[in-house]
Amino acid sequence: PPPSPTSPFLLGFFWVVTEKVDLVLVTQSGLEMYKLLDSRKGLQLKEVKKHTSIKWYKYSTSTKLLILATGNRCNHLLGYQITPQMGVVKLPKFDIATHSDTHDAEGKSEAPCLRPDDIFPVVLYRKLFCCHLDGLNQRVVLYRLYKDAIRRHMSYPTYSSSMGVSVVDDLLLVHHTESMIVMVFDIMNNSSQPFVSPLPVRFEQPSWSASAGTSSPTRRRASSASEFSAGFERRRSGFAASDQTQKDESNSILSDIGAYSSTKRNFHYFAGCFVLDVDVGMVWFVDLDLDAIAVSCPNTLHTVSFLHRREPGKHKRNPKELVLSTIKTMIQERESLPLLKQVFDMICFVSASHGDRDRAAEVMAVKSSTQRHGTIRIAVDMREMCTDVFHDLEESQCVEPDFLLQAMETFYLSVDQHKLRPRIPPAFDCLMVDVLTSINKTTLLTHYLSVQFFKDSELLAQKLQDLAQAGAAEHEECPGDGRFYQFAFDMYFRLKMYDECCAMLLVQGRIFDALKMLKEYHLNSISPAQILDKALTKNDFTVFASVYRFCNEFVPGFDTIAEKYSGYIHEMSQQTYSDAEASSF
Repeated sequence: PPPSPTSPFLLGFFWVVTEKVDLVLVTQSGLEMYKLLDSRKGLQLKEVKKHTSIKWYKYSTSTKLLILATGNRCNHLLGYQITPQMGVVKLPKFDIATHSDTHDAEGKSEAPCLRPDDIFPVVLYRKLFCCHLDGLNQRVVLYRLYKDAIRRHMSYPTYSSSMGVSVVDDLLLVHHTESMIVMVFDIMNNSSQPFVSPLPVRFEQPSWSASAGTSSPTRRRASSASEFSAGFERRRSGFAASDQTQKDESNSILSDIGAYSSTKRNFHYFAGCFVLDVDVGMVWFVDLDLDAIAVSCPNTLHTVSFLHRREPGKHKRNPKELVLSTIKTMIQERESLPLLKQVFDMICFVSASHGDRDRAAEVMAVKSSTQRHGTIRIAVDMREMCTDVFHDLEESQCVEPDFLLQAMETFYLSVDQHKLRPRIPPAFDCLMVDVLTSINKTTLLTHYLSVQFFKDSELLAQKLQDLAQAGAAEHEECPGDGRFYQFAFDMYFRLKMYDECCAMLLVQGRIFDALKMLKEYHLNSISPAQILDKALTKNDFTVFASVYRFCNEFVPGFDTIAEKYSGYIHEMSQQTYSDAEASSF
């Protein structure tokens, strides 16, 4: 029966989760909020919020936002946010501009009524917005909703009057229902233009289909309508078929996915990432191909910033992998060093902010990072930069060593500027040494080692030691080899690796210096036999006798091998006496 004149007309209802309210009824006169009784057999009225002449309402479960429309053109809006933590929070009133930028023959501007399908509550980067699809002016307008104010945030041209909206990973996707292309807008880009050029839609068969589809910039993966029967009903052609019948019908459609995608569909778009085909009764999941987006973006700096804001678990491809591959491509294509410096600064800035969250001073840096780059969700580690970018480029030899060295030096400057030198792995310094030696820049390498440009590490010291030994064996004319021995020794000494220092002294034949270090630092890793064997190679009785006497006095347990070397003392003394007699004649 029709409602009585005294009772308000019911526009709809929805369930909420709060401490005091479970059910909200929306009438033309306002809101009625009810609490479900413990017996689950009745409702208790908790609160009534009166409003005049409510035309329609829009409620979004994902945003917990209720929008009420009033006024002759339904463009006077009022919002309520209903959350378990805050309860029912009333937002300020605001008006939606519904006038047209064009005028009729009489000079009057068209002013259509605002429809529920023109309004979408969305959350982008944890910020609450009201999205207005202005088909008359072919624009999408975002209104930022605060507790005490409503402000127009951004207006995007869409160049189409027939639109739908989806939100994927905090990106606003505007679907052109006629041409089946999608415009991707990122509010952190601070631009009224799409982040990339409009992208085509590609339909992928679901996992239960006979074959798998291919990826594309904007993908829609199908799900059978029965899987979402709790949320959507197919009303036009009768949805009384069994689940198996629905699945068979969907499979028959997906067997010719090309014909399905080429036919104009009656899609109903939701502010989330789902699209309903009303005629067929299928729900599609909207996904993004980050690879295609990264390739399509002409500004690599914006690409890296964009990928840092992506959620890893929401995409097939890990955004961090795309960041690393983008940087590799930049180096391969010999991008300008200033541009590389900006990208490296961004990588280091984000890494420093994520690595120092525990300190209060760095928390401020995290806030600054959010303002500068948006919500940062991934951070590239310095080790990943070394192994996945520079080491791969050096191994594949796909970039000239000279430019690779310049890129590595630029990266090192960014690392030092953001105080991240302790996070640089020793493998990076060793790689830089390899590149310098491969292009015969020994003088520059010697300068870097002299000013301690590299961080001390056992791996780098071993690299310098091997380099010196190889140079001494194969390139005896190379003037830097002796200095590399000294650089390696000094680095071992600064690292307090005295055993390696002593071993290097023995290799160089500096036996007495090795004995002095062995005594001063109480080393036991080098056996007396090694020192005595090295002394024998000198073929000098005085040197061998001095070493033997040192070991006999200061090395514990030398008695076990003293007998073996005492015979050498007698033989060498006899030889020395014979040589002295021969020289006297």
